[in-house]
Amino acid sequence: MTKTRKPSRTGKAKGQPHRGSRQLSDNARLKEFEKLGPFEIKDFVQKVASKSALESSLSYLNAGRGNPNWVATEPREAFFLLGQFAVTESKRVLDLPPGVGGMPSASGIAGRLEAWLAKHEDMPGAPFLQAMVPWAVKKFSFDADKFVHELVD
Repeated sequence: MTKTRKPSRTGKAKGQPHRGSRQLSDNARLKEFEKLGPFEIKDFVQKVASKSALESSLSYLNAGRGNPNWVATEPREAFFLLGQFAVTESKRVLDLPPGVGGMPSASGIAGRLEAWLAKHEDMPGAPFLQAMVPWAVKKFSFDADKFVHELVD
C-alpha cells in the first residue's frame, strides 16, 4: 500500500511546487536586477553568454557597444559599393580636375542605381543593394528617387 501525501494549505501534496512558485522565483530574481546598473547587467549577460558558448561549443558574438568581435560584412560591402555609385553620380553632374564633383541629381536616381547595379552585379554588396532598396521603398512607402538620393547625397 502506498502512502498518500496530505494536501498542503495550497491544495497540493507536500513536496510539490506551488503553482506560481516558478513565477515568484523569476520575479524575485528580476528584483535583484533592479538593484544593478545597466553596465552591471550587461556584464552579467556577457558572462552567462560566454559560459554558455563554452559549454555548447558555440561562438559568442559580442554585439554590444564598443568594439564587437565580429563585422557584418554583407551590409558593409553594400555600403562601400553604394559609395562608388555615389561618386559616379557626383562625377556625372560635375567632374573637375582636382577631384571635385557635383551634387547628385534626385530625378531618376533610383533607376540609375538599378542600371548601375545590373552592370556591377558581380561586385560584393550588389545583391544586398538590389534587394534592400526595393524592400525599403515598399516597406516604408518611400519615393524611390528621394530614398536613393538621401542614401547617395
